[in-house]
Amino acid sequence: MFQDIGSFLSYWRNARLRTVRVLDALTAEDLEWAPTPGAFTFGDLFRHLAGLERFMWAENVQGRPSRYPGHGQELASGLKGVRAYLDQCHQEAMVAFSNLSDANLLAPCQNPSGAEMATWKWLRAMVEQVATAIPFLNSVGRG
Repeated sequence: MFQDIGSFLSYWRNARLRTVRVLDALTAEDLEWAPTPGAFTFGDLFRHLAGLERFMWAENVQGRPSRYPGHGQELASGLKGVRAYLDQCHQEAMVAFSNLSDANLLAPCQNPSGAEMATWKWLRAMVEQVATAIPFLNSVGRG
């Protein structure tokens, strides 16, 4: 359980660094490669993670509905564009998360399916989603 907002913010910053390291290791040719036809590309995954952080989790913890924009290349293309989108979404989400109080962590928020849960649990779900994506990103090989 995240007991205070400061510990969550510190934990999330560190967890996100792993995401950024994977993106930084990609080549331009790798970015829109997918392991199978129709699967998410690496670029799709990074745009997805960025959009969820900003437009779903950050919105939900503020009592607003999800505004997830999708994960298509129209949001950001190329390594520099995807990195800029990832960074912008993260910065905007961190402002929202930083405005939460310790009491807000215990208060309920509503997820996109309409279920209510403690805000700290919803934020933990965000961390877990990213934690499961990173090993995938690290393990997928071309070829």
